[in-house]
Amino acid sequence: MVNNILGRVNGLTKKLAPNDIAYILEARNDIGSSMNVDDRVKMAVQRLAEHPLLKDYTVEVYFRENKRKPEESNKFRLKAIDILNEEEKTKILGRSIKEGEMFYDLMNSEAVQARNYNHPFLKKIVNIHKLPLNNIGFLLLNTLNGDIIKPELKNFLNEYIRNDILLQIKHAVDYEQNFIAATRDRLTGLYNYQFFENSLIKESQEEMRKEKTKEGLSLIFFDLDNFKGYNDAYGHTRGDEVLKKIGGIITPKIRSSDVAARAKQGDEFAIILPNASIEDALRKAESIRNGIETYHFRDEDKIRKITASFGVANLPNHAINNAELIECADKAVYHSKNNGGNKVSIYDPSL
Repeated sequence: MVNNILGRVNGLTKKLAPNDIAYILEARNDIGSSMNVDDRVKMAVQRLAEHPLLKDYTVEVYFRENKRKPEESNKFRLKAIDILNEEEKTKILGRSIKEGEMFYDLMNSEAVQARNYNHPFLKKIVNIHKLPLNNIGFLLLNTLNGDIIKPELKNFLNEYIRNDILLQIKHAVDYEQNFIAATRDRLTGLYNYQFFENSLIKESQEEMRKEKTKEGLSLIFFDLDNFKGYNDAYGHTRGDEVLKKIGGIITPKIRSSDVAARAKQGDEFAIILPNASIEDALRKAESIRNGIETYHFRDEDKIRKITASFGVANLPNHAINNAELIECADKAVYHSKNNGGNKVSIYDPSL
């Protein structure tokens, strides 16, 4: 490890001035302070733009839309930018780029050539240097005055990118991919049941430590009605397509703090809602139930109807620990199923 670091520093000393070496080493510590890919990219661009050599330039970093399978994507989206001032930043932020000259401007939903930007400021930007970030994306160095990039700046950029941006992004991407592989259900994109169980234990323990509030910790369970019959009639491939779509219905309807997971039995799903009242959970469950009922699940040219039965429970109103919370939500699901399905039931001791 020490030899590795010394080797990289020795490599830098042959090409860069002492001030630039110190700058890169300091930036490396800042960038490495987060394991989030987006945070690392933004920090790398921010530190890069602070360097005196780049005071007259703008910096943009683009990532492929699909980092895990880059060969399947030729679209790039803006991930970070540091530009001359905040007003100008808002004018350009959100732009994405396709391979070649074509840009897509999200602000006015028009595809425009790089030389024909609608906004006067964008027309002034001249791209003078493009540095690849392996197959992840690339960095663009832009200027407003058309200056040719100087050798010392190019040298610094190449070293900065190789020793910091690429290295730090790769570590974060690897961490992110390993985390996804360990915690996500591959079919639906939701969390797997092990992550759900661990999250519920953590959230329930945290809830029990707090003073009682009207929100509490809510749990939604649901499973698809007669899904075995659907699989038997149309095949497991079609059934998998349905499960994948269910994940797509759930995701936009929940908060970033919620945990949605595919449960052990395949067509069963669970959603943890921290700081959510019974009424909040009921509204969320109804929204998802309606989304499933009204979605057009297509089987070749035919539309198949899928419904689901839901159960809602809350800690501390219905349970005193995570095990009881699961049991209460499960009983509420069976109550929905036994009463015709396609409905949401709130746990009640009489169930």
